[in-house]
Amino acid sequence: MKKIIYVLFTIELLIVSLLGLNIVKDNEINNILYNDTTSISVMFKDYKKLNKNYSKWIKDIADENNVAISKYVFNNNEKLSIYTTDTSLNNNIKLKSGKFPNTNSNEFISNINTNNSNNSNQVGKFSTMSKDISILIRDFGKISEVGESGILYISTQNEDTINKILRELNVDRSIFVARLHDRYVNSNLYLNPSIIRDLILIILCFLATIIHYSISVSREASILRLNGYSKLDIIARVIKNIFRIMILSSVTALLIYIIYILKLNIGVRACLYFAMFSIICILINILISILIVGFNSRSSKYVLSLNGKKSYGFVNIMHFTLKIVFVSFLILSINNCILNYNMLQTQLGNLSEWDKAKNVYNLTLKDTGEQSLGKEEVIKNAKIKGFYKNLVEEKDAFLIDSTNFEKLEDGSYMYEINSKGKNPEVSQYGKNIKINKNYLKVNPIYSNGKEIFNLIDYDDKTINLLVPKKLQVHENEIKKEFRELFYFEKIEVENMYNKELNRELNKTKKSDLNVNIIYVDNNQSYFTYNSLVMDDNRNLIDDPIAIIDIDNIDDSFYLSYISRCVYFNSKKLDALADISNIIEAQGVEAHIQSLHAVYNEYGLEINKLEKYLNSEIFTIIIIAISNLMITYNIVASYYERNKYKLYIKKIFGYSTTARSMLLIVSLILTNIIPIGIISTRVDLSNNIILFGLLILVIEVIVSIVLDKIISNSSFNKIIKGEH
Repeated sequence: MKKIIYVLFTIELLIVSLLGLNIVKDNEINNILYNDTTSISVMFKDYKKLNKNYSKWIKDIADENNVAISKYVFNNNEKLSIYTTDTSLNNNIKLKSGKFPNTNSNEFISNINTNNSNNSNQVGKFSTMSKDISILIRDFGKISEVGESGILYISTQNEDTINKILRELNVDRSIFVARLHDRYVNSNLYLNPSIIRDLILIILCFLATIIHYSISVSREASILRLNGYSKLDIIARVIKNIFRIMILSSVTALLIYIIYILKLNIGVRACLYFAMFSIICILINILISILIVGFNSRSSKYVLSLNGKKSYGFVNIMHFTLKIVFVSFLILSINNCILNYNMLQTQLGNLSEWDKAKNVYNLTLKDTGEQSLGKEEVIKNAKIKGFYKNLVEEKDAFLIDSTNFEKLEDGSYMYEINSKGKNPEVSQYGKNIKINKNYLKVNPIYSNGKEIFNLIDYDDKTINLLVPKKLQVHENEIKKEFRELFYFEKIEVENMYNKELNRELNKTKKSDLNVNIIYVDNNQSYFTYNSLVMDDNRNLIDDPIAIIDIDNIDDSFYLSYISRCVYFNSKKLDALADISNIIEAQGVEAHIQSLHAVYNEYGLEINKLEKYLNSEIFTIIIIAISNLMITYNIVASYYERNKYKLYIKKIFGYSTTARSMLLIVSLILTNIIPIGIISTRVDLSNNIILFGLLILVIEVIVSIVLDKIISNSSFNKIIKGEH
């Protein structure tokens, strides 16, 4: 029993330490970025009319109010650039080496060493426990690299100070507008649900074992009580034994933990956190153990204990209940593991297609708190469309909108839902995508073996379609469907705004619009550049109808495209700075604030699946070990309660199986019942039944082995006259 306490407490300590370390790492980043900060949205109405140096103006306001003002730019999920008036971030940054950047210089500090990548501008290094994100901190004087408008973070929540800053910024709202965006007190910390679940299960198993242990030593405690020991003395002796086991567990867990932190290169500071978590864990568990042992040391139980009678009825109910819970979680974890393994294999199989996505970025829009209507929205849409056109012309940006091929939760595709009652192959809501001419440069499509650029009609009243030749028989239906779509996107949406602004309506008729069908060779594919779309077909869409965008629909659609499905190629270290001149020229700094590296996103998706898979494997191991501990407790309780009856059966020649049939049947049922219940409520993998049978076989083998070991121990005690 002591060995089981040792194993369970070691696991509990490791889980608590890992969970605590993650909380500390997240809290450290949150303290640097968001703790007690206020964000404001700032936007230029007319940058050219500003008669002062913007970065110096912001710095002066920050100095005057004794705050740091910063802009955060997430280049991708692994890189954050901070432009700030105070590179110490209000003394939250402690340099490990080097110095802080000089004013208006290209110098920066980072939590990683970038000098190895031929970048000589890093002048200092600070330390963070989290290595998941690289942070580069630059002086606010270089803010023009990423655009002046957007979200600014101020290192205070003092209402008077914030209002004063807003008044200073809003001195001329025809040029520059600033408004409150959000306040941050304590940012939410992510707690891994699977680790929390593992911890709860381990604690339950540990408590059950402590209860079992306290009952197993009740006879010894009763003898001590008869010999004059006080109840407090008895509790102290039992707890002393448990405490020794916990100390040994702590040493074992520390050795494993050190290997883990050395692998992650986190540092000695993590060991101090382990010591803190261990002390807290030991104190809590000792307190709970005192309560359990004290409860089982009641005077009314002493006589029963001396007669060899122990309270195993409650313990058995508790163990069997826990076993059903553990087997249920084990089956669910194995099922999740199988599903994630299959997804991971699919994603890894798609890597060859994703080579073309290297150095490709897509944009994300930042909510600036703007909720303008009418004229302001029209102006914003025009700016976004202008930005899109410049990006297409100067950076060869390409568009692919594959929304119709997104999967819903029930496994059906968007085009199936949208085109109900129609032929999805030719419906305007069906199996079609939207691209632009630049997409055809990165993913060529052929007609009669030749590229189709010279077949595109650039007339403003024409919609261009790439249609597989196999759909030529539906030509009239295709023209009807997509003329309606074109009319909606070009005329009807424009007239919605015209009505709102009391403008003259566009009188263009549906019949005035043309449909230019370019028939392309069959069996051609379009790469989605989206890891979540058509992931079961290497992220390829086969033979859809493709609409070629030529900038001739309403401006409002380009806001949606920019936020989801416009991509460009950049080999620069800072891809956002690479397009900052286009952002600034079109005045869309407030809307376009960050990029995502598409290839990195796919890599992150694989990495996320691998982490999730490893997490599930870890969970399976933890639950499997705990399950075996529970099995041991069940077998031990069974023999403690029935050892005389079983000993008599052994004398009369009963086999091990015949003696323990009730135990074996009980263990089999505790495995079959949860599998049966889960299979009626969860869509289990086909292989889960095999794993269920494997668990059952292992369970029976382990129980037989334990039966041999524990029965010999119990029978030897009977022979020696022990109760």
